[in-house]
Order: sequence, then C-alpha cells, then structure tokens
Amino acid sequence: MDIYHIRNNIKLLRRSRGITQKEIAVKLFMDERTYSKIERGEKKSMDIRLLSSIADILETDVFTLLRSPSETEQPANLHTTVVVDDEMYSHIHTLQQTQMDMMHEIKHIEERISQLISMNQTTLHQLRQVHV
Repeated sequence: MDIYHIRNNIKLLRRSRGITQKEIAVKLFMDERTYSKIERGEKKSMDIRLLSSIADILETDVFTLLRSPSETEQPANLHTTVVVDDEMYSHIHTLQQTQMDMMHEIKHIEERISQLISMNQTTLHQLRQVHV
C-alpha cells in the first residue's frame, strides 16, 4: 500500500463530494496549509486516528481510503470489495484497540482534571472565607 495512493484517494473523494480543503481542515482542527500538506504529500506520515477522522468527514470508511489505484478508478457509484489480508486486518484491529484505549485514558484524565479543578475551587472558596 503506497501512501501516495491513500492521499490521492482522499483528494478524489473530497473533490467528488464538493468539500474544500479548508472545510476538512476546520473539522480536523488544523490550519488549511497543514491539511494541504497532507494531500500534497509534504506531511510524510498519517496515523490511523487522522485517517479515521478524514474518512468520517468524507462519509466513508478507512478501507475506502486504503483502496488500490485500480479500485479507485472505478465509478464512484459502483460498490467494490476490498480484500484485506490477515496481517493488515490484525494491524488495523490493533490500531483500533490502541485508539479505544487512548480515548479511555483521555476520558480518565479529563475526569481527573475536573476533580482537580473542583478541589481547587473548593480550596479557593475556603481560603476566601478564612480571610474575610
């Protein structure tokens, strides 16, 4: 799988859906120039989270973005089957599991931050009462 083909698939799908680079950049919370570098290949790597987010914005799945050039050249309204070997499936599954683990960890950290903010507000309130 060539990263060039993935970038090309993204560009073709984006254009076919009438979505601008700026619109995708905004949804990805990044600068338009940064997103443009992704499509042009100046950003040398894309992680599965970014690829998954782009697929969501383009209302497709990651497998569609991973299609080979011969599959991409078929008409957009023709449904194709993507053959994914066991190694690729295992890798994608591992990445998805890692993503879920990271999202769980982020949620845990956000909850802890909320607790700390609440504790700080309580402490600040108590300190203000002491000084009154």
